[in-house]
Amino acid sequence: MLQDQLMLFTHIPKTGGTSFKRSVIDANISKGSIYNYYGMNGLLKDNLDGCKFVEGHYPYGIHKLIWKKCVYITLLREPLDHAISYYYFIKQCNYPNYKHPKLREVETHSLTEFWNLPHNRNLQTKLIAGIPVSKFLPDGSDELLSAALSRLKSKYLCYGILEKIGLFEAQVSALFGWNYTEIYEQSKKTICRPKVQDLKSEEIDKLKSSLSLDMRLYADAKMNVALGNSINTSLLDRKIKWVPEARQLTHFCSSLLQW
Repeated sequence: MLQDQLMLFTHIPKTGGTSFKRSVIDANISKGSIYNYYGMNGLLKDNLDGCKFVEGHYPYGIHKLIWKKCVYITLLREPLDHAISYYYFIKQCNYPNYKHPKLREVETHSLTEFWNLPHNRNLQTKLIAGIPVSKFLPDGSDELLSAALSRLKSKYLCYGILEKIGLFEAQVSALFGWNYTEIYEQSKKTICRPKVQDLKSEEIDKLKSSLSLDMRLYADAKMNVALGNSINTSLLDRKIKWVPEARQLTHFCSSLLQW
């Protein structure tokens, strides 16, 4: 059954993942059943028996290192807004007891320079395309985007966008038969940041160039969310016997777009 599978949430930084966890996961899964991801080496040696959710930032593909059946979900965010939010969030994570691993990069690079670094370009696309694909396909290539689109449509049970996070939380909760309460987690809010419209036109053009795949991936995801096509019913058909109800659920979740 779906509830017996290990949930792998591809938590792309600054896409609303912490709010989703507070709203849905914490209300339905005990802390003892949540595994904290600290790297692939840990997955190889740790016992995930009894775990129902893997918390942390990791790409698609880690299920290959896990013996349990897994189900993927994820949230995406409008790329320009995401780029600004993540950059300035890193900059604010400069505390005596914690400094963001990428702090040095944002201190030595402007917003556009940071996102033009090869390992930062198209972050959302790379995480969805996953391992090992994102390590071998050329950055910015159509092949990388195709891999991400294919994963999203065929390997993810459900996906959403930050702008419709309430819909995503409702869909996931309905699929798993859970109750939830919308919680906007502000502990990781980017406090001081410009808006997209505050940027110069040349800055926007540079960001669009560096995030060209993310722009296309997000546009496709946004369209499918609007059409009610962000739940992979083929995965439901294979894992749940109540197929008619599952299809009805898709229509029900689609109606929630009126929220």
